[in-house]
Amino acid sequence: EQKQENREFSSQRVKCEHSHAGMKRYNSVTAVYRNRVTDFDDRLMLNAASLWNFYLDSAYKWMETVTPLCALLLFPNRSISC
Repeated sequence: EQKQENREFSSQRVKCEHSHAGMKRYNSVTAVYRNRVTDFDDRLMLNAASLWNFYLDSAYKWMETVTPLCALLLFPNRSISC
C-alpha cells in the first residue's frame, strides 16, 4: 500500500520537475534579475509557464496530426480521434 502511494507521489513529482525544467529553458527565469520593478519576477514566471504550456499543446497537436498511432504510443493518456 505504501509502495503504491510512493509511486503515485513520485509520478506527480516527476511531472512537476519536468515542467520546471521546461520553464528554465527560457534563460530569463534562471538569470539573476536586478531591477526593482514591482512583481516583475512573478510576471516573468507566468510568461515562461504560459510559453511552456503553449509549446506542449502545440507538440501534442502536431503529434496527433502526423500519425495518430505514433501519438497513441507516445501519449497513451490522451484521447486521440483517428
